Amino acid sequence: MSPTIEIPDTASALRSLSDKAPHWLALLLVVGGFLAYLYKHDQMMLEQTRTGDLVAMQRINECHSVQERGHDVMEKLAGALSGQTIALESLKSAVAHLDSRLNDRQSRQ
Repeated sequence: MSPTIEIPDTASALRSLSDKAPHWLALLLVVGGFLAYLYKHDQMMLEQTRTGDLVAMQRINECHSVQERGHDVMEKLAGALSGQTIALESLKSAVAHLDSRLNDRQSRQ
């Protein structure tokens, strides 16, 4: 035969404890309050970490977006500079041709 264990309800256990050993009840309340504080503090820290992670991801995404836009601008600038180089080469050859014609005219006169 196994012994039966009876668990008293909480209210009567606390009343009994407060009558017999009030210092234990006070200690339990202090420890319980401290544990509740630690739990709330941990939850707050987790929320701050989640918020910080979210902000960090937003900053990283914004940085990538800026880099992509910068890359696009640099490609367009390279194309524009290439076109300008071709135009300047054409101008250079035109000026050289005019210079040679002017030199020929001057040498004939």
